[in-house]
Amino acid sequence: MPFLFNGQSVLAQAKNPAEAMKAAMSYARQGNWPKARASYEEVLALLQKPEEKAGVEWILGQIDVLEGKADAARKRWELVVQTPGVDSLVRVEAQLGIGEILLKEKRYDEALEAMSKALNFEGINPFNRYLIFQQRSKVFVEQKKFSEARDELFKIFDLQDPEGFNLHRTTWLDVGELYEQENKHDEARAAWDKVLQEEDPADAPGQAELRLDKEQAQLRIAKSYFTQKNYARAREEYQKVLVIDKVSGESRNEANAQLKAIDEAEKAPAAPAAAEPAPK
Repeated sequence: MPFLFNGQSVLAQAKNPAEAMKAAMSYARQGNWPKARASYEEVLALLQKPEEKAGVEWILGQIDVLEGKADAARKRWELVVQTPGVDSLVRVEAQLGIGEILLKEKRYDEALEAMSKALNFEGINPFNRYLIFQQRSKVFVEQKKFSEARDELFKIFDLQDPEGFNLHRTTWLDVGELYEQENKHDEARAAWDKVLQEEDPADAPGQAELRLDKEQAQLRIAKSYFTQKNYARAREEYQKVLVIDKVSGESRNEANAQLKAIDEAEKAPAAPAAAEPAPK
């Protein structure tokens, strides 16, 4: 029995697959996975072409994972990958999904192998490759192999950056995070500074995304100094966030909260010096 949507089943109310998909997505946005699953299965009944069905199967695989059914997701995605004519992004995402399941199971070599298979798919574009290198990097991070993880991210800089995607800029944010995890603070801040130095024409698309990336870069630089207990420099860097044109409320709140934390840290009494060992 199909779940109901506004008093009717999605299938009964839908005049076409797009309309049914809209209803299914509504349940997904609510996090109501049982109803979302039922609705997407009704969408499948409205579709005729295997490649279109594969796109919905990819989504159902994501619901499988969210419901703790990793084996079901893997089997579903294996069929998606094998479907002729499926969209390149769907095929790549399905293959990467298989790799992510293996990663969660700590089967690192198998995860890398699964993800690498996507590099050989026909018709993949720079964005597809970006996703593959990103996911392969995560496998190395899980193993604390930060140098190898960075090597994967650096491959992204050899890709042509499609207009509006800003793959290189977001990658510098990730590279900085890897350096910071190794306590290589200078290298991390240098990576984030590359984001701050980027400029686009005022009328270029993606200005809002550029501003948000710059906010993140500036916040991370400030936090890096705070981590090193360089409170004076951290305060200076957090104050730079507050003067960013059209800074988001979230970033403003974070900067203000951290400035208060700096004030409290500076007021805290210094830890007593370690006692000198008694002479023998």
